[in-house]
Amino acid sequence: MLKLKEQIEKIYKNCNRGSVSTRKRYRISTLKFCDFIEKRFCLQKFKNVNEKHIRAFVDHERANNVPDITIENELIGIYFFYKFCGGTNTLPDKKEFNFKKEVKTIEDILWTKEEVENAIRLSEIQGNSFIEKALKMSSYNNKGIEDIAVALTDSMRCDTDKVKERIRNWIHNNRNKFSERKLKFGGSRGVFFYDKEWYLQWSYQSTE
Repeated sequence: MLKLKEQIEKIYKNCNRGSVSTRKRYRISTLKFCDFIEKRFCLQKFKNVNEKHIRAFVDHERANNVPDITIENELIGIYFFYKFCGGTNTLPDKKEFNFKKEVKTIEDILWTKEEVENAIRLSEIQGNSFIEKALKMSSYNNKGIEDIAVALTDSMRCDTDKVKERIRNWIHNNRNKFSERKLKFGGSRGVFFYDKEWYLQWSYQSTE
């Protein structure tokens, strides 16, 4: 019998629903869930996941101060794989957990052109190619931290949580050097002000 993680990997290899980055993100969340239910419940078949396991996982994540938005996204991934595993149990609706929605204004989320320029230049001066790449992926490709973490996981040789932690720590420790605001890096989409003509022009000038 395949172990839980092996069952997920089999589904992952044979599934082409959604984008590659989305499936990768769902896979990472589900493998994390598998670690939990295997240790807590000694579960052997993913198709036997039920309400008890989901609620225990949510309680575990909240006890470890994982943000509600992260837990909700993890459940989306878990439910995605459960849909393709042949399970027939009714899993709890995500609305039952009353996940808190963090409300922010556009001004709170987006960075200005100057802040983006200064942050990228600072990363270049520091010789921090990892952060430079993350900043450019967000500003040019409109990628959120989850997608960036998935894309950079292999090159960093660590899991996505570590990648996100490194990005956020750099922002927290350096933001006073390129902004007067308490900027953050998060969300499902790029947090920067995005203007393609400006980015291309700035990229060209920075190489001169």
